[in-house]
Amino acid sequence: MNNHFSKGGLFTIVVSVLCLALAFVYLFYLPRHLQALSVDIESLAGGKDTELFSFTPDENTGQTFISRQSNLCRVEALLGNVNFQNKALLFHLKEDPEDINDLVTVPLAVSSLMTMRYGNFLAVNFPVQRNSKDKQYYFYIEVQQEAKQSKVEKECLILYSIADRYREGTRYVNHKPVQGDLVFKTRYLAPVGVSE
Repeated sequence: MNNHFSKGGLFTIVVSVLCLALAFVYLFYLPRHLQALSVDIESLAGGKDTELFSFTPDENTGQTFISRQSNLCRVEALLGNVNFQNKALLFHLKEDPEDINDLVTVPLAVSSLMTMRYGNFLAVNFPVQRNSKDKQYYFYIEVQQEAKQSKVEKECLILYSIADRYREGTRYVNHKPVQGDLVFKTRYLAPVGVSE
C-alpha cells in the first residue's frame, strides 16, 4: 500500500510539473514567438505597364518605401531571369539612399529564389526592424562580380512598372531616382490572430 501511494504521488508530481511547464510556455513564450509573416506593402504591376530592367555588376537597382507596420523583416522583388545558376546577388537595406552605412547587407544564393511561373521572387529575410512603422527605407540589389562569368551571365533582370503604382516610394538606378516602381512586397512579423 505504501508502494502504491508513492507511485501515485510520483504521478501527481510529474503531472503538476508538466502543467506548470505548459502554463509557462503559454503565458510567457507563445505571446512573443507565435507570430505570422504578413504582407505590409504590395506593389505589383500588370499588363502593358510592366517592363524588365537589366543590370550588371556595374549597376544596381532599388526602391524606397514607407513601412506601414512595425517589425519589418522581409523584402521580395520580382526577378525576370530564366537561368540563375551563376547568379550571386547582394541585397542592401538602408533608411535613406544617401546613408553611407547599411542597416542590413545580405548575400543571396540561388536558394533565396522562389520560382513562379512568370519569374522569380527574390525573398530576402533579415533581422526584424522593430520600430519600422511609418519609417522610410531604401533597398537595392546588385549583382556580385564573378571573374569567370560572361557579360550575359552577369546580367540580371528585374521587373518594374513604368507607371507610379506605389506613390509613397521611388524606383532607383545607381542610387538615383527614376520613373516607375519595382514590383516588390514587404512583410512584417505580426502576432497570430492579428489581422493585416
